[in-house]
Amino acid sequence: MKSFREIFSERANRIVALSQISQIALEGLGQISKNSESPFAPMFKKMAAHIPEGHQNHPDINIPEFRVVSFLDGLTLIATISEVEAYFQDLIVAVLLKHPEKAGKTSFDLKILLELSSIDDVKMLAAERFASDMLFKRPNDYKKDLMTVLSADEALFKKTWPIFVEAKCRRDLGVHNGWVVNDIYRSKVREVGVVPTTEDFLSIDHEYLHSVREGCVDLMIALANHCKNKFR
Repeated sequence: MKSFREIFSERANRIVALSQISQIALEGLGQISKNSESPFAPMFKKMAAHIPEGHQNHPDINIPEFRVVSFLDGLTLIATISEVEAYFQDLIVAVLLKHPEKAGKTSFDLKILLELSSIDDVKMLAAERFASDMLFKRPNDYKKDLMTVLSADEALFKKTWPIFVEAKCRRDLGVHNGWVVNDIYRSKVREVGVVPTTEDFLSIDHEYLHSVREGCVDLMIALANHCKNKFR
């Protein structure tokens, strides 16, 4: 089984790799600004034609094609939050395999249990089921699951949890509502003390994406260090 440090490194390295995506797009736009005959020009023009105007232009590069970068930043946010949530699942499974009693009461159909070949398979099934079900809860509710299973204190989440939750809620807007703000977003961010935006459309820019990446990785580091010391 992977160590807590290995689990962290795998997910964190993917998040860092994701951060390079929009840099590649920016390089292409830089070439267009210097050379309108650049081979990137028709590519960006075609992409921009299919991206909603709400995705903001860069203040210094006021061309429609810059919407491509904002759009890619949005996709990067979606993938980043998915990696963070997968990291939470990885930690939960790793701890529950060591301490299956932390999962509490779990029920399975007899048919499913009969198909398993060992008690270790049962433990894995229970751990994966718990981790998967956890992420369907409201963020503050599954934070309680994290705290319980990981034997973690509230202080561990105090600084970075609001950053993660706001980003997760914004990700949900991008996936399910075209980045248009709704009452679900407002309600969930209020739960973690974040004042809802007055904007109707939440585009993603480099500065925001950088702050989210820093906050999420800080949270992941804190959890990795905690688990390393708590579950030797």
